[in-house]
Amino acid sequence: MVRQKSTARESLREFELIFAEIVSVALRRFVEEQAQLRHKYTARTEANIIHDYMRLEARKRLGDHPRIRFIDKGNRFEILVGSEWRIKLKKLDRQLRTRNIETQAVFAFLNQMAGQGFLFDPSVLPTNLHLGYKRDGVEITPSNVYLACPNGRKVAWD
Repeated sequence: MVRQKSTARESLREFELIFAEIVSVALRRFVEEQAQLRHKYTARTEANIIHDYMRLEARKRLGDHPRIRFIDKGNRFEILVGSEWRIKLKKLDRQLRTRNIETQAVFAFLNQMAGQGFLFDPSVLPTNLHLGYKRDGVEITPSNVYLACPNGRKVAWD
Protein backbone atom coordinates (compact mmCIF):
# COMPACT_ATOMS: atom_id res chain seq x y z
CA MET A 1 0.00 0.00 0.00
CA VAL A 2 1.53 3.32 -1.04
CA ARG A 3 0.83 6.07 1.46
CA GLN A 4 1.12 9.70 0.41
CA LYS A 5 4.26 11.74 0.93
CA SER A 6 2.33 14.13 3.18
CA THR A 7 1.31 11.19 5.40
CA ALA A 8 4.95 10.09 5.61
CA ARG A 9 6.11 13.59 6.56
CA GLU A 10 3.61 13.73 9.40
CA SER A 11 4.02 10.16 10.64
CA LEU A 12 7.83 10.07 10.40
CA ARG A 13 8.55 13.67 11.46
CA GLU A 14 10.09 12.62 14.80
CA PHE A 15 12.57 10.40 12.93
CA GLU A 16 13.64 12.86 10.22
CA LEU A 17 16.89 13.97 11.86
CA ILE A 18 17.64 10.49 13.18
CA PHE A 19 17.28 9.00 9.69
CA ALA A 20 19.63 11.64 8.28
CA GLU A 21 22.16 10.94 11.05
CA ILE A 22 22.02 7.18 10.48
CA VAL A 23 23.13 7.65 6.89
CA SER A 24 25.53 10.58 7.29
CA VAL A 25 27.34 9.05 10.29
CA ALA A 26 27.68 5.72 8.44
CA LEU A 27 29.17 7.49 5.41
CA ARG A 28 31.56 9.50 7.59
CA ARG A 29 32.63 6.37 9.50
CA PHE A 30 33.30 4.57 6.23
CA VAL A 31 35.51 7.37 4.97
CA GLU A 32 37.41 7.69 8.26
CA GLU A 33 37.74 4.03 9.23
CA GLN A 34 38.29 2.53 5.77
CA ALA A 35 40.64 5.21 4.40
CA GLN A 36 43.65 2.90 4.11
CA LEU A 37 41.80 0.12 2.27
CA ARG A 38 39.12 1.99 0.40
CA HIS A 39 41.00 2.21 -2.89
CA LYS A 40 40.98 -1.62 -3.10
CA TYR A 41 37.20 -2.01 -2.69
CA THR A 42 34.76 -2.69 -5.49
CA ALA A 43 31.60 -0.56 -5.60
CA ARG A 44 29.66 -3.52 -4.20
CA THR A 45 32.07 -4.04 -1.28
CA GLU A 46 31.95 -0.33 -0.50
CA ALA A 47 28.14 -0.34 -0.49
CA ASN A 48 28.06 -3.45 1.73
CA ILE A 49 30.41 -1.91 4.30
CA ILE A 50 28.41 1.33 4.34
CA HIS A 51 25.22 -0.73 4.75
CA ASP A 52 26.75 -2.45 7.79
CA TYR A 53 27.60 0.94 9.30
CA MET A 54 24.00 2.11 8.66
CA ARG A 55 22.67 -1.02 10.40
CA LEU A 56 24.83 -0.30 13.44
CA GLU A 57 23.74 3.33 13.55
CA ALA A 58 20.06 2.42 13.14
CA ARG A 59 20.19 -0.01 16.07
CA LYS A 60 22.10 2.50 18.19
CA ARG A 61 19.79 5.44 17.49
CA LEU A 62 16.41 3.69 17.21
CA GLY A 63 16.81 0.51 19.26
CA ASP A 64 14.88 1.70 22.34
CA HIS A 65 12.09 3.52 20.56
CA PRO A 66 8.64 1.99 21.28
CA ARG A 67 7.40 2.40 17.66
CA ILE A 68 10.45 0.70 16.15
CA ARG A 69 11.07 -2.98 15.45
CA PHE A 70 13.87 -4.52 13.42
CA ILE A 71 13.97 -7.51 11.12
CA ASP A 72 17.58 -8.68 11.08
CA LYS A 73 18.13 -12.06 9.45
CA GLY A 74 21.30 -12.63 7.48
CA ASN A 75 21.53 -9.99 4.76
CA ARG A 76 17.96 -8.85 5.39
CA PHE A 77 17.69 -5.78 7.59
CA GLU A 78 14.48 -3.78 7.81
CA ILE A 79 13.21 -1.09 10.14
CA LEU A 80 9.51 -1.31 10.94
CA VAL A 81 7.90 1.91 12.17
CA GLY A 82 4.58 0.94 13.70
CA SER A 83 2.50 -1.01 11.22
CA GLU A 84 2.65 1.74 8.56
CA TRP A 85 6.28 1.81 7.36
CA ARG A 86 8.86 -0.79 6.34
CA ILE A 87 12.28 0.69 5.60
CA LYS A 88 15.38 -0.75 3.94
CA LEU A 89 18.77 0.96 4.04
CA LYS A 90 20.22 1.35 0.54
CA LYS A 91 22.61 3.05 -1.84
CA LEU A 92 20.48 4.86 -4.45
CA ASP A 93 21.21 5.74 -8.06
CA ARG A 94 20.55 9.09 -9.79
CA GLN A 95 16.84 8.26 -10.15
CA LEU A 96 16.70 7.22 -6.45
CA ARG A 97 16.30 3.57 -7.36
CA THR A 98 18.25 0.66 -5.91
CA ARG A 99 20.40 -1.89 -7.70
CA ASN A 100 19.29 -5.37 -6.73
CA ILE A 101 19.25 -8.89 -8.02
CA GLU A 102 15.52 -9.16 -8.63
CA THR A 103 14.48 -11.95 -6.31
CA GLN A 104 10.85 -12.53 -5.35
CA ALA A 105 11.48 -10.64 -2.11
CA VAL A 106 12.95 -7.64 -3.96
CA PHE A 107 10.10 -7.67 -6.48
CA ALA A 108 7.54 -7.75 -3.65
CA PHE A 109 9.23 -4.88 -1.82
CA LEU A 110 9.52 -2.66 -4.89
CA ASN A 111 5.91 -3.34 -5.85
CA GLN A 112 4.56 -2.63 -2.35
CA MET A 113 3.57 -6.23 -1.63
CA ALA A 114 3.85 -7.88 1.78
CA GLY A 115 6.44 -10.41 0.63
CA GLN A 116 7.25 -13.84 1.99
CA GLY A 117 7.10 -14.46 5.70
CA PHE A 118 4.92 -11.47 6.58
CA LEU A 119 1.70 -11.86 8.44
CA PHE A 120 0.41 -8.35 7.92
CA ASP A 121 -3.29 -7.66 7.90
CA PRO A 122 -3.88 -6.96 4.18
CA SER A 123 -6.01 -3.94 5.04
CA VAL A 124 -3.05 -2.26 6.77
CA LEU A 125 -0.02 -3.30 4.72
CA PRO A 126 3.00 -1.12 5.44
CA THR A 127 4.37 1.23 2.83
CA ASN A 128 7.85 0.14 1.79
CA LEU A 129 10.55 2.83 1.77
CA HIS A 130 14.24 3.11 1.01
CA LEU A 131 16.38 5.21 3.34
CA GLY A 132 19.69 5.83 1.71
CA TYR A 133 22.25 7.98 0.01
CA LYS A 134 22.91 9.16 -3.51
CA ARG A 135 26.59 9.72 -4.21
CA ASP A 136 27.57 13.23 -5.14
CA GLY A 137 30.43 12.61 -7.52
CA VAL A 138 33.57 10.78 -6.43
CA GLU A 139 33.47 11.71 -2.77
CA ILE A 140 31.09 9.96 -0.39
CA THR A 141 30.62 12.34 2.52
CA PRO A 142 28.80 15.12 0.66
CA SER A 143 26.23 12.53 -0.51
CA ASN A 144 22.58 13.48 -0.19
CA VAL A 145 20.25 11.49 2.09
CA TYR A 146 16.82 10.42 0.79
CA LEU A 147 13.73 8.60 1.94
CA ALA A 148 12.18 7.24 -1.25
CA CYS A 149 9.01 5.27 -1.87
CA PRO A 150 9.47 2.64 -4.60
CA ASN A 151 6.60 1.85 -6.93
CA GLY A 152 7.75 -0.92 -9.19
CA ARG A 153 10.78 0.21 -11.18
CA LYS A 154 9.97 3.86 -10.48
CA VAL A 155 9.92 6.06 -7.39
CA ALA A 156 6.47 7.21 -6.28
CA TRP A 157 7.93 10.04 -4.16
CA ASP A 158 11.03 11.08 -2.24
